[in-house]
Amino acid sequence: MSLSELQLGLEILPATLASGEGPLIPHLEQYGGPWAIDPARLEAALEQVRRMDFAAHLAQAQQKRAADGDQPAYALTPKGTAVLSVQGLMTKFGSSLSEYAGSVQLRRALRQAVADPQVKAILLRVDSPGGTVAGTGDLADEVTAAAAAMPLTAYIEDQGASAAYVVASQAGRLVAGPDAAVGGIGVFAVIADFSAAAAQQGVKVHVIRAGAYKGAGVPGTEITAGQIANWQREVEQAAAVMLERIARGRGWSSEQAAALADGRSHIGGAAVALDLVDGIETLDAALAELEGRAALNIPRRQENKMMASEDKPPVAPAEGGAPAPAPAPSAAAAPVAVAPPQATVAGLKAAFPSSDAVWREAQLEAGATLEQARVAWTEELEQRNARLEAEKAALTARTSGTAGVTFGAADAPPADVAEAADADWQKTPALHAEFTSREAYRQYRVAVAEGRVRVKTNI
Repeated sequence: MSLSELQLGLEILPATLASGEGPLIPHLEQYGGPWAIDPARLEAALEQVRRMDFAAHLAQAQQKRAADGDQPAYALTPKGTAVLSVQGLMTKFGSSLSEYAGSVQLRRALRQAVADPQVKAILLRVDSPGGTVAGTGDLADEVTAAAAAMPLTAYIEDQGASAAYVVASQAGRLVAGPDAAVGGIGVFAVIADFSAAAAQQGVKVHVIRAGAYKGAGVPGTEITAGQIANWQREVEQAAAVMLERIARGRGWSSEQAAALADGRSHIGGAAVALDLVDGIETLDAALAELEGRAALNIPRRQENKMMASEDKPPVAPAEGGAPAPAPAPSAAAAPVAVAPPQATVAGLKAAFPSSDAVWREAQLEAGATLEQARVAWTEELEQRNARLEAEKAALTARTSGTAGVTFGAADAPPADVAEAADADWQKTPALHAEFTSREAYRQYRVAVAEGRVRVKTNI
């Protein structure tokens, strides 16, 4: 989250208004003030502005708006899911610099979708580095209200950072694509001291103020330690408000949210391990899960998000990027234990649509919660995948002239083979598409090492 006072506005003003000429820029005031955005993407936008002929750009934007006319507030799928986009540079009222419709317009669209009898669920497609702080909090609160009214999933396609993540975190279910960059939680401010440059030019800037901090940071004035301390206070307050919303949306404690507020984004399984998202899947899979949940009238907020936050605590990423172990609970802190609800048949069907009745009945008999069932289902899928890969390896063995050899999926691989397989799995993403799990790839490597599967090489 970048706090950049009037930076973008000051880039635009000289190009169009300094001479008193040029077209009126709609909602110019929204470009000033704090920004909650990936800094690299903000710099790219500023570079675009520097190179832009604003008169021509705004004329083209006006022509496009006139040609487009009134657009529907959202797309509606055949099964009644309203699809809304959070795409590009986020601003309160929308901007010709981005495809984003504006936070105010998106709030109206959410309310319209909730009130529409044809709408059964809402899907937010998120692909944004963030944007202005103005409007973000209100939009996040609107997503919270919509998620309480009907099933709502946020899907992060390529990036969901800073302000965009604040909004997405309020969804009842939050998932991302395998390559999506997620998070970017944090606040910083950049303050430039131009007093030395002004002095070299023979300019001395005086600020006539009523109020100790009024006029702080005026170009050409010296930045004092007291001013820096005051800006630090503002940054920390802005961070606290942002983290409060994220913690509310993700079901975290304030301490858990603060642990992840280091400004870094995370991709794929790392984002899942840190509980930034609920899972990694395709857009089609996310839509299918959402519409299945809507058809079964499953409660809007996921059961695991209503559990006590300690059931699935996010952990701070270590300096090297991997999730660090969760800290041991303090002996002095003795929170009252809240028992998570037991899973139901409807909940199991919605969360695990490919499960069978026998497995679901076993979970019910065991009194499993939805989170415990999720762990059990992961183990079940790993076992199934290992068996499938074993059958695949056995079939390959038969077609390669080693018929009659069986493949023991339950056998533990030798340590050296397992380590080599794990290393290859970690550094070769292509293996993830060919094998359904790490364990399946291990078993395949064992079969190759023992000569039960012959690897064909094309020369």
